[in-house]
Amino acid sequence: MFVDPKTANCLGAACVVACSMIALPIASFGSGLAMETRSAVLRLAGVSAAVLVSFGFVYRIFTGYIFSGYLVRQAPFLVFWTDLLVAAGCFFLADFASRQIKEGRTLPMFGGVILLTLFSGAWIALQITYWSAIPATHYSFLHLLNKAPFRGKTFVVDTYPAPISEETRSWAYAESSIFSGQLRLGPAGFGTDHDTKYLWFADASTNRNYLRPDFGIKITQPASLEMALGQWTTSESEASVSAKFESAGIIERSREPIEAFIQDELCADDKRNFAIVKFDWDYPPFLKRVDSPLMRAAATMTLGTKMGLSSLAAAFHRNWRVEIEDIGDASGSSTPSLDRLVAVATIDGSAIFEPESLKTTGVLSKLVEGRHLHIRLHDGRRDGIVRVTVNDMTKVFDLREAVDKSRDISFSDSEPFGKHTFIPNFSAGVFVTTSLNRSNGKTTARVSYNYAQQDGKPEEDTTIRIFNRDPSGKLNLVDSISYLGPSGIPVRIDDFRRQNADVLAEYSREASLGDQQTFEQWLLGYLQRHPEGLNRRGVLAESMSPSRRPEAGISPIVRDVALPDGLTGWCDISVTPGTRSKRGPEYFGLPFEANKSDRMGNGGRTLEIENYSPQAGQLPYGTIELRLRFPTTSPLQHEPIVQTGTEGAGDFLYVYYVDSRHIQLGFDHWFIGGPTTPPLLIDYSKDHVLEISMGSLFPSGDDILFGGVPDDAVSDIKSTLHVVLDGKTVLDSKVEFCDSTPEQVVVGQNSINGSTSNPLFLGTIVRQDRVWPASLIPHPGSAPSQ
Repeated sequence: MFVDPKTANCLGAACVVACSMIALPIASFGSGLAMETRSAVLRLAGVSAAVLVSFGFVYRIFTGYIFSGYLVRQAPFLVFWTDLLVAAGCFFLADFASRQIKEGRTLPMFGGVILLTLFSGAWIALQITYWSAIPATHYSFLHLLNKAPFRGKTFVVDTYPAPISEETRSWAYAESSIFSGQLRLGPAGFGTDHDTKYLWFADASTNRNYLRPDFGIKITQPASLEMALGQWTTSESEASVSAKFESAGIIERSREPIEAFIQDELCADDKRNFAIVKFDWDYPPFLKRVDSPLMRAAATMTLGTKMGLSSLAAAFHRNWRVEIEDIGDASGSSTPSLDRLVAVATIDGSAIFEPESLKTTGVLSKLVEGRHLHIRLHDGRRDGIVRVTVNDMTKVFDLREAVDKSRDISFSDSEPFGKHTFIPNFSAGVFVTTSLNRSNGKTTARVSYNYAQQDGKPEEDTTIRIFNRDPSGKLNLVDSISYLGPSGIPVRIDDFRRQNADVLAEYSREASLGDQQTFEQWLLGYLQRHPEGLNRRGVLAESMSPSRRPEAGISPIVRDVALPDGLTGWCDISVTPGTRSKRGPEYFGLPFEANKSDRMGNGGRTLEIENYSPQAGQLPYGTIELRLRFPTTSPLQHEPIVQTGTEGAGDFLYVYYVDSRHIQLGFDHWFIGGPTTPPLLIDYSKDHVLEISMGSLFPSGDDILFGGVPDDAVSDIKSTLHVVLDGKTVLDSKVEFCDSTPEQVVVGQNSINGSTSNPLFLGTIVRQDRVWPASLIPHPGSAPSQ
């Protein structure tokens, strides 16, 4: 039977104290028992005094490090001294008993033996308890690292990296934030979280390879003996422990049925203590802002007009392109009907496809509008392979194999790319411009955009789509052209698939053998191997290359796209940039009326924009103004005021109740922290006014809402934390923020499991408003952003 944790700790402390009390008196007064002279005792006492003085000195200078690195973890910082005392106590007891035996003194002999036995028993029981609570199995995976595919590869670890580096024979360093699994798109491209404070290599500032390790290892181990003993005595089920471990960001992302834009791969794990993830650093392309007349015209627009054109307006109507295709087996034969493979396909609870259509094979495609998209494939093994595409995110599911990933696909308007990917909403017309030309009875749209990929990969699989709006404003896809390869071979993919069954069968055969390419990626390789395929139906003879390509990185790319005959009414054109291996997000140009192209000259047109006129306090962006009363029942507690972002990529403004007359306000940026105020005198019985400006309360810097505003003013508002309490500025700092959507801004709650504060603000929020700062409203003569 093992000893419970409290008893084990008490026994350990008692052993040290007992040995200390026994060692010094016996050595001092037991002449000849253990030492020949008392000088050794003086040396032992001198060492003890020196240890205590040195510890006090080090603790005073490095208090935080000693406290968090050693005392909290109960690590043996003074092991060189405590072991000396324990050894001396054991030696004195053994020597005392031995001398009593030689001198024939029975009673003292038994006393010494009993003391030694009790001490040894306590020590052994303590070690057994620790061995049971902290078995030497947390690093049992190390033998995997000296074999393929890990040997010689580079790693980041969320704990000490030395054992990993030793086994792999390559570099490794400690990192924590990368394991959040967060992916974000910014002005310079896609990026993941990186914390380089433990990147101590000599060439860290010049070697960018350190920011792209091959693998990451997440290791769960107790931070202290107290935590380990607590976990050991808690009767938590294996399923619960596994669920907690697999909820970590990077593991959760790698298990998503469809990973947006990058595909991290879970290579090995024990579902409890360790997980090895292979990182995908093949970032997709994106578009940079074009020199749009719209942004210049925004300098004279009202805020309501800008709201009507902003990314917010696009977010009001979230559209999903859903495509489900049965691929077949290696012989190219068809799989069972889709209803035997697809269990659920709904938008806001309503079926996306008619039941009869699911009884067929082939491809089902539909454009739907709604907030919550849900697709679930049948559980268990099925005789079929299915390709599911949501917008431009594609995954092939082999239902013949045992389930290794969830087959339950869910997206929502608040998380349109999944829980771990943040892509800002894009204002129409800021990244894509369109102009119409009419010649020989044909209407052509000239589409301009600035292609970019942060690693310099060329454009090889960009898709341009044409949508038509019905009277309710709902989009309907009327044409889609993919430009394949460096030369931009234009292919109407849907037409090609319908009219070239033999090519489609060959793709299905290769996909069934494990080829994970999208049809567009595969088709490019096919056309390069079979040039005669350029004469097949669906391949457009005209526009084999854009009318203008960037030279030496100079943009834009311009493509002329013929509008379908008979197209009338309001239309939209979108651009989805692509490389050979990845596709980026979709960007829209401004809407236009196709049947009024004859009234356009040089692409100019008059837009009819519906003003966005929110009621007071309902602006989606801007500073937050709160009238609130702090609680009197939360002494020494941290409570949330404002939360933005998502778990692993969020920001908090919180309050700490110092005492009955003072509070502190603080800011926390996930993984980094932030500034806090000194104690502020406060009257808990009165209402107070807080004005809060955080960069995450505003749209991306490319949004039309910032049109006409100087770039330095936009940069300043996006990087500044400014908090005013009752008319007095209490925080004003340059900090980092995680981008956030309006839906992710929450007042008075900590709903994303931040560690800085409690779940709820227990005071009273009397009123809250959103205010667009006057400094962001262009004035006549101000320099517009470019």
